[in-house]
Amino acid sequence: MNLRFILLFYIQIVNGLIYYYTQSNTRKCFYHELHKETILTGKYKLEIFDEITQSYRPPIDRVEIGVVIDVEEVFNSNSRVVHQRGVAMGQFSFNTLETGQHRICLTPKSFIGGGGGGLWFGNNGNNGNGGQHHQDVLKDSRFKLARIGIQLMNTDPKLLDSSRKGEMNSIKRQIYRLHGKLHEIRREQVLIREKEAVFRDLSERTCDTVLRGVSIQLGALFIILLYQLYSYSKSFYNNKQKLE
Repeated sequence: MNLRFILLFYIQIVNGLIYYYTQSNTRKCFYHELHKETILTGKYKLEIFDEITQSYRPPIDRVEIGVVIDVEEVFNSNSRVVHQRGVAMGQFSFNTLETGQHRICLTPKSFIGGGGGGLWFGNNGNNGNGGQHHQDVLKDSRFKLARIGIQLMNTDPKLLDSSRKGEMNSIKRQIYRLHGKLHEIRREQVLIREKEAVFRDLSERTCDTVLRGVSIQLGALFIILLYQLYSYSKSFYNNKQKLE
């Protein structure tokens, strides 16, 4: 009996996760002393024992085979503050209201057919593998042994608030920077419009000057032409009188 107890509660630490071994539908708990207004975050991973390969692996259906998560305040007559269903791999978090000892419990469980491994017609049974996939999921739902890895982390809300304030200040600085760039763009647009207006006025004045010059030249040429015609006519008339 003692040997079985040791085997069931054998603990390993791998990649920051504390792994322990338990049975299906068996609740195992950790005790954690937490201060008031502390955010506790727990990351966990469920693996079930495959009797064919004699090894632990994630379940095929990681939604319908998962864990039940409970957090209780031991100092407050074991008052339950968290009770939720979790997938095979995920995390949970809660904010402590009072300082004291808390109990964090995980229960590996199959949610298929009430956990009894009965007939179940879920979405996965309609996938490409059809009935075989369905049978594999049902076989997983009857698992007896499980391995759970869990990592608990405490976070001070003040640190989160300061981090959020830092992010807000960074966003504000970016907004001010963008606003300054937008102001510069608008100022450049005004300068461009002013330059375009000056260029347009200069072009219009130049065109007027050219037109006036051309008009004067044409008028002068017309006067010269009339004078030459008058001179030619007068000379022709005088020569004709002399001949007579």
